[in-house]
Amino acid sequence: MNDYKLTHYLVAIRKSFLLIATILLFGILATSNTVNAQAGVTITEFSIPTSEAYPINIAEGSDGNLWFGEYGVSKIGRVTPQGVFTEFSIPTLDAYPNDMALGHDGNIWFTEARGFDVGKIGKITPDGVITEYIIPTPGSAPAGIVAGPDNNMWFIEYYGNMIGKMTPEGAFTEYSVPTPDSRPYDMTNGPDGNLWFTEILGNKIGKITPDGTITEFLIPTPNSEPAEITSGPDGNIWFTQQNGNKIGKITPAGVITEYSLPNSNSPYGITVGPDDNIWFTDNGNHVGSISPGGVVQRFSIPTPDGRPLSMTTDSNGNIWFVEYLGNKVVKVELNSNNTPTPSVQAEYLVQAVRNLNLPSNIKNSYLANLQKVLIFIEDGKVQPALNQLRAFTKKVEKDFQQGKITSQQFNDLTTAANNLISDLEV
Repeated sequence: MNDYKLTHYLVAIRKSFLLIATILLFGILATSNTVNAQAGVTITEFSIPTSEAYPINIAEGSDGNLWFGEYGVSKIGRVTPQGVFTEFSIPTLDAYPNDMALGHDGNIWFTEARGFDVGKIGKITPDGVITEYIIPTPGSAPAGIVAGPDNNMWFIEYYGNMIGKMTPEGAFTEYSVPTPDSRPYDMTNGPDGNLWFTEILGNKIGKITPDGTITEFLIPTPNSEPAEITSGPDGNIWFTQQNGNKIGKITPAGVITEYSLPNSNSPYGITVGPDDNIWFTDNGNHVGSISPGGVVQRFSIPTPDGRPLSMTTDSNGNIWFVEYLGNKVVKVELNSNNTPTPSVQAEYLVQAVRNLNLPSNIKNSYLANLQKVLIFIEDGKVQPALNQLRAFTKKVEKDFQQGKITSQQFNDLTTAANNLISDLEV
């Protein structure tokens, strides 16, 4: 799935409509399907009024509503947190809105892939007025877009193999990515004041400074197809790896760590949740989260084969994503009672250890200890489970003091273990 948005989905049905700047306004409350997951999340699906819209991206606007691109029908959609939809036709026929972001000016900015023809950057005001700007390089196929630290809009040129910059007045600057045919894809602001991006075919994470200097970092897993990217609460940059079936993390210095996703399939969208975990969608019809230490949770999406894609987190702490095939916009709310059961926490802790880059003898020792904890919990033997957990934390502390594990590994493991101990002691 090298061209996940731009090529794979060009098979989407293209609906023809009048090439006019008239705004189509709908005041439709969509039908929804709400599911309360056992682990403490509420998933609500809102059906888009236009059929076969093929939503592909989403962002919160300055008006507190969620805005999304309808790739199949060349519209920009807006939905309130309660599920009321409004849709706006893009003036350009077959514009293929590909990604979007809130700009410094309070407007939503979006890329128009426009097939393999003239790419454009679009802007839509909160009341639905659309302006389009032609990118200098023909056939550039713009993809990811973000409001940069310099008050400009920065965007990806997927086929142009460039990073573009556009001023609020519409002046363009383009920077070539050093790796030929790297297929740059998505972009985010880094904690270091630079912009970071993924390279699907280059299998790299790129960094570009506001003055246009590009540095690239090779991902350890070959052909991992990095897709979407976001800045994490831990000061690192996180990204999904479709083919690698992993979540990657890169420090501002360029050190990459990868976390395998058991039983997942092609992670794609990514965002930071209100719980400071990294949330993702995958092609196995799940939404999930991974803690900064690598602990993974997953939740099934109600609509079968909905094909969840891009994600965002709104100012109210809700997670949103779009279903490309399900033709829906989805809200995920974290309930106040979202703490997993002790048994589930123990399984997550085992999973976290498996994901860590540890010497095999240390990893095997930790896993053997935690497997006993899990058995004790499942058998209802609380005190033996507590004793085993306390022995585990002492072993982790000793290994850290002897320099066998890192401070991050020590903090992640002891925090998770102590949380489980607290829950068992209640």
